[in-house]
Amino acid sequence: LTLAAGGNTGSVTNIETLASGVTNISIDLGAGSDTISLANAATTMSLSNVETITGGSAADLLTLGAVLTTSMTVDLAAGSDKLTLANGTNTGTVANIETIVGGTGADAITLGSNVTSANIDLGAGTDALTLADGTNSATVSNTETITGTTGPNTIILRDAGRFDEAAAAFQEAVRAQPHFADAWANLAWVQSLSGQAQESERSARKAIAADPNNANGHNNLGLALMRQSRLREAEDILRTLRRPSEAEASYTRALALNPDFAPALGNLANIKLDRGESAAAEALFTRALAQTPDQPWLLRGKALALLAQEEPVEAEALLRHALTVAPSDSEAHETLGALLCQTGRPIEAEQHHRAALPTLRERHRGLGNLAVSLQTQGRHAEAETCFREALAAKPDYPSGHGNLLFALNYRHDISAETIFAEYRRWNDRHAKPITPLPPTRTSSVRLRIGYVSPDFRQHAVAHFALPLLAAHDRSRFELFCYAEVAVPDAVTARFQALVDHWRPTVGMTDAGVAAMIRADDIDVLVDMAGHTGGNRLLAFAHRPAPVQIESLLGLGTTTGMTAIDAFLADDILAPPGTEAVFSERLIRLQRIPLVYEPPAGMPEVSPLPALTAGHITFGYFGRVQRLNERVLSVWAQILHAVPGSRLVLNNQPFEEEAFRALFRARFSALGINPDRLSLVHTRPQPVTWAAYGGIDIALDPFPHNAGTTTIEALWLGVPVVTRADRPTVGRFGAAILHTIGLDDWITQTDRAY
Repeated sequence: LTLAAGGNTGSVTNIETLASGVTNISIDLGAGSDTISLANAATTMSLSNVETITGGSAADLLTLGAVLTTSMTVDLAAGSDKLTLANGTNTGTVANIETIVGGTGADAITLGSNVTSANIDLGAGTDALTLADGTNSATVSNTETITGTTGPNTIILRDAGRFDEAAAAFQEAVRAQPHFADAWANLAWVQSLSGQAQESERSARKAIAADPNNANGHNNLGLALMRQSRLREAEDILRTLRRPSEAEASYTRALALNPDFAPALGNLANIKLDRGESAAAEALFTRALAQTPDQPWLLRGKALALLAQEEPVEAEALLRHALTVAPSDSEAHETLGALLCQTGRPIEAEQHHRAALPTLRERHRGLGNLAVSLQTQGRHAEAETCFREALAAKPDYPSGHGNLLFALNYRHDISAETIFAEYRRWNDRHAKPITPLPPTRTSSVRLRIGYVSPDFRQHAVAHFALPLLAAHDRSRFELFCYAEVAVPDAVTARFQALVDHWRPTVGMTDAGVAAMIRADDIDVLVDMAGHTGGNRLLAFAHRPAPVQIESLLGLGTTTGMTAIDAFLADDILAPPGTEAVFSERLIRLQRIPLVYEPPAGMPEVSPLPALTAGHITFGYFGRVQRLNERVLSVWAQILHAVPGSRLVLNNQPFEEEAFRALFRARFSALGINPDRLSLVHTRPQPVTWAAYGGIDIALDPFPHNAGTTTIEALWLGVPVVTRADRPTVGRFGAAILHTIGLDDWITQTDRAY
């Protein structure tokens, strides 16, 4: 059968020669020794029971059916070709194929002579790869056995991380053939993965010099440039801005040579993701996955893009699919663990973090995220150990170090002075080495005030920040917001309407943010985050404004930074004599420096639930990290002292059955029958507010008090009992209750509580 030019569709059997471009055709040649020859046109087809396939000069996409004859030979010649192995046992010899993707069977593939720049992933099953005579250069994953003949062969073992062996093989290849562009390109790739960014750049440029149309060389040049930019990010803003642009140009050049080149699509997507362009990144990852659907790094990249757009459900599905394709992929385990902890499943998250750690390249990141999952479970000492291991692995890890500061505030067994010493160490290690900008004074008619936050969106901070901004006298003050907001929403629009100037900061370096603030001639710069996620404290370290202030919003305690001039508090939050645990000058106002605007939809105060329930119901609706063993012990004593009383704990991790079991066991060990506990997570937020109607008395944890949930409980008519502890996070409850004249609900000891 000879097919004419154009689109041909149909089902063909027992035909031995194809002579034109073929698309969307299914071919089963049945028994016999059959051969298919592909002409010089792009061919897309599904094949079964074919012993020999030879290809022309076009880019071909072949899928091998589930029933294959052994000793099959596939040679697709020139072009950018892809071979997909279906879910059967595939045995054969392949040559001149750029991408091979395998199914779930046990495959035995022999690479014919001169296979260059191949990406081979044989999927699940016990697979074997044999290198035939000639020069073979390939990237291999999910392959259990590799054997070689004459060479030189340069194989990257992606899963094993044996970068030194791979680099040595590539270097031997380029010594033997100095103009072997594919070997130079793959050497660049493995050097980049092993942290040798400058060496990688040199190798990639040699690949391009040997073959200007080598898409892999252009792609790996871009990867090398990006890795250099990240290393130098805090060092030189101009260089930082330039290197990603060069990298983007390299990826764009690679895609001009091959628009469907998945590595370049994925790496360009990573640049977009770093810049905060998550929707554009998602689109590029989607294009890359259309070419290589089961590549774990692309699945993870798209998941990260979706997470940046607050789409965790689809992101989780992608990560779980990545782990079905590559069950030992450390990056997929690590990212899934972080997602699970973020969405309230810390125990399952811990399992994935521990699975990732043995082979995770950025071990510090894995340890830091494991620490967060342990902290959520109330295992604070273990969490501290993990954070410190992460910092030992990477001392220049400001966000991880900041998470340690966050964690120490939950500890009941260390002093305020010990915690403050760690804040000072954070400053000395990360902020103090930054050279401040030269001093400046402005002469604007209105005082220019800049507010910096990642929470100008639907977030608890908005209930306090919106009324604060609205109360400014705009004839005297010119307002700027520096917004680290990746996904703006309706609340973001309300913030924008309240200020004169709106400055997005997502994707910018800290030095870049500081330069923008300086260019705006800000007089007073106010931080509304502290050491919470998405903060810009290192921008403050550059000293972009003459006066820099820390507010109570965000973390709500000292930053430990010498670059912050003042901290706003009152005598309850920071009693006289506590100045030594603040790096900033304390400015004490007459009352707690917060104003709360209840959101629309808050219900009316309910009748006392005990009148109909016949028992007292205690409750706490805040973060579970505050529930240390001392708090649980005191709460158990209260339940023992009030016969028939119940305790409601309402927070996201209680969606996880294992987490509920953990807390039932802890209370059982304290003599509390689990039947007296209600461990729930209500959502959306209006349902949670309504749930306060079932609470008689709210209990405030210590030494880290609640904040927003205390105010919400009071607004909804629920009395709150608090225990004043160390400043400031241990005195939120006392400051709130004192402000509204309810000092008799403030206690100073566990027994009084």
